[in-house]
Amino acid sequence: MSQLLQIDNLSCRFGETVAVDQVSLSLGAGEVLGLVGESGSGKSTLGRAVCGLVSPAAGRIVLAGEVLPRHFSARDFRRQAARVQMVFQDAYSAMNPRMNVLNSLIEPLQLQGKHRGQERTCAMQWLERIGLPRRFAGRYPHELSGGQRQRLGIARAFITSPQLVICDEPVSALDVSVQAQIINLLHELQRDTGVAMIFIAHDLAVVSHLANRTLVMYHGRLVEEGDAALFTSPQHPYTQALIAANPAAGKALANSGSLRPPAATGCAYRLRCPKAINDCGQHRPVVEEKSGGRRVACLRLD
Repeated sequence: MSQLLQIDNLSCRFGETVAVDQVSLSLGAGEVLGLVGESGSGKSTLGRAVCGLVSPAAGRIVLAGEVLPRHFSARDFRRQAARVQMVFQDAYSAMNPRMNVLNSLIEPLQLQGKHRGQERTCAMQWLERIGLPRRFAGRYPHELSGGQRQRLGIARAFITSPQLVICDEPVSALDVSVQAQIINLLHELQRDTGVAMIFIAHDLAVVSHLANRTLVMYHGRLVEEGDAALFTSPQHPYTQALIAANPAAGKALANSGSLRPPAATGCAYRLRCPKAINDCGQHRPVVEEKSGGRRVACLRLD
């Protein structure tokens, strides 16, 4: 598997708040990477930085061998949109309310110069592909249900054949029955197109269904990385707490725990960690390979 994305020591700030704190990761072409953690852990900021919607304070992002600029120009955004697309949590806010379904699908094709002269045909094919009847072509976003709008948002992301699609909690605002349908649609489209995907979510069960690898973040830091075994044998105390919070998959933990700020020194999680020792306050743990091949940032693990 060739490498598509490499992020090295990325940091993002909003004023004095560090949203992403020296995070490094890689993503292979066609790979699905899950990104989990509580609200405020920096997941969405990381995804937006890859799209160019957030300017990094430090570090670098390399996409397909090209180092991305920290501050995007209009030309940079056009180039990036051809390679990276995003599916947002609120599909309605991401759409033009004055543009009907058909034109919403034609627009990205025209902007990227794809399927010239065949935009309408391609749009109608994608309408069927995402499970919406052809008669929906003339409807507007306010005439669609939440699930139907998200299907349209997904089609807009995939229709131009990008190299990477970033899904930022795309099902968290939907009913449970609709969530399953959208997850199945994403799984099918990723399998059929071979596009790489970063899937950001609170729901660990959803991530375990889609992702080849999963990264766990806490207050902007990466604390654990692993394959499917991460969900059955978590090693970092924070990952263990997220798993234990199921079926809410971290939401209950987020509601109570995210109110407490991270420790200013050493391990950010140590004030909440039942296994913390004195050294946890003196040294910042780095992500390194532990026993079993898991990559974890914890001083307590050998």
